[in-house]
Amino acid sequence: MAVSRNDIRERLKDIEEFMLQEYKDHKEKKKRDWRTYEQQYAHRIKGAIRNLEPLVEEAVSIIHIDKGAGRPHELTLKQRVILLLMKELLEKGNRPIANMLDMFSLLSGIDISYKTVERLYSDEEVDMALHNLHVLILKKKGVKNVNATGDGTGYSITVSRHYATAAQKEKDKAKEQGSETENTKEAEDVKRGKHIFTMHTLNEVRNEFGKRKIKFAPEELRKVEGSKSKILIKNLKGKRYFVEKDNGQIDVYMTKKGFVFSFRLMDLETQMYIAFGMSKKSEKEAFERAEEMLKTIDVTLKSVRLDKYYSCSTYVSRFGNAKVYVIPKKNATLKGSWKWKRTMMDFVKNTPEYLEEYYKREMSEAGFSADKRMFGWRVAQRKSERINCAQNCTAIWHNLLRLYP
Repeated sequence: MAVSRNDIRERLKDIEEFMLQEYKDHKEKKKRDWRTYEQQYAHRIKGAIRNLEPLVEEAVSIIHIDKGAGRPHELTLKQRVILLLMKELLEKGNRPIANMLDMFSLLSGIDISYKTVERLYSDEEVDMALHNLHVLILKKKGVKNVNATGDGTGYSITVSRHYATAAQKEKDKAKEQGSETENTKEAEDVKRGKHIFTMHTLNEVRNEFGKRKIKFAPEELRKVEGSKSKILIKNLKGKRYFVEKDNGQIDVYMTKKGFVFSFRLMDLETQMYIAFGMSKKSEKEAFERAEEMLKTIDVTLKSVRLDKYYSCSTYVSRFGNAKVYVIPKKNATLKGSWKWKRTMMDFVKNTPEYLEEYYKREMSEAGFSADKRMFGWRVAQRKSERINCAQNCTAIWHNLLRLYP
């Protein structure tokens, strides 16, 4: 039986009209015994903290660094790694953590400043130790050949913006036809970035963008002429700029998203993260970094489940022999690799079984939810390498809590 793109569209229509509801109706609903759950959770926390020191000691023991001239570090590598992980667990800032160490200095013998704590996020030796610790945890759990699920999320870098709320607002706006009033309101919500230039007329603005080789569709620049105060304009590459007009003066700024993106691949059986990546630019870049990390660890994928963003031949083909489960987009075709064609054929011919496998992807969403409830929904760091280190700590704690059942 041959499959055409019309078959794909018909099947998507069937899912929307009745198949998805049938899947939900027949899905077994598990009831949680909260008393047992709290007991298990407390046991996992105790197990993770009790075994943290020997695990870190084993992870740092294989790192050998030739020390050159210069002042030695105040803390050993083992102490640095444990201190950083405990800071992330306690959700405390640099100063409170340094002050807490002062209180316990009589017992610990550690007396450091808050700046020392902050520099741990940029410490290359700590970064190597965290990677070794991640690999060691997977090895001890026996994570080797896995069925995986992958998803991305965002963490706010400001207190005022919540990722899930802001993302939903952007989705709602994308469904509506934009107007000047809506664009002005959107500009109020956007975090203004670095100032680029100041001009007085629209022609001057056009010429300055031309000098900088930044190209816009004509209607985008006409928005500047028609607006009275603040507005956002988008160039041909999709990058947005914040424009502010005041008494004939036109100021143009960069924009800040106010979020960092995180992508994580999770093993369905153990619910452990096997690879992860972070980006201040996009979820796509975070995905690519997770993909690069996967190549550096001794774990292979049997199957992987991804959301609609990755539903195209290019992404499906990047996972080699692993079976990929994605829901195709409404305009999907059969153009692409043979693996993409076989995936679409499986989607059309075995839809109920395919959906059952695909919706195991909810494990990723549950993992993100648990992490944000435990470690918070925002990051306190600003530099990319420090944000990446904080995200690595979150992933390691997530895995530590599942190492001891």
